[in-house]
Amino acid sequence: MFYHQIYAQIVDTTVVNIIVARETEIANLVTRKQYGDEALAIECTYWDCAIGDTYRDGVFYDSEGDQRQYKGDEIENINELQRENAKLKAQTSEDNETLLDHEFRLMELEG
Repeated sequence: MFYHQIYAQIVDTTVVNIIVARETEIANLVTRKQYGDEALAIECTYWDCAIGDTYRDGVFYDSEGDQRQYKGDEIENINELQRENAKLKAQTSEDNETLLDHEFRLMELEG
């Protein structure tokens, strides 16, 4: 867990600045004082976002309108790696069985 997180300061739907704060409440307080009561701070620690991006419906978009990549937090990344590892183990096991079968058939043909 982080002691500080990264927040995008948003006015209308545009990211106007990126700040570091300890919690959302503080980030929103600073953002509203700086940009007005309609501004908000959105936690973006795991997003590839930048000043000038657009934020709508819980997603960041770059200046070209392409969706920014969500990097995932540590737990999400660990879970994804564990899923990939299980798939790779299963595929390796299947490949080994196929290889052994081919070697056995080759020995039968040679012998």
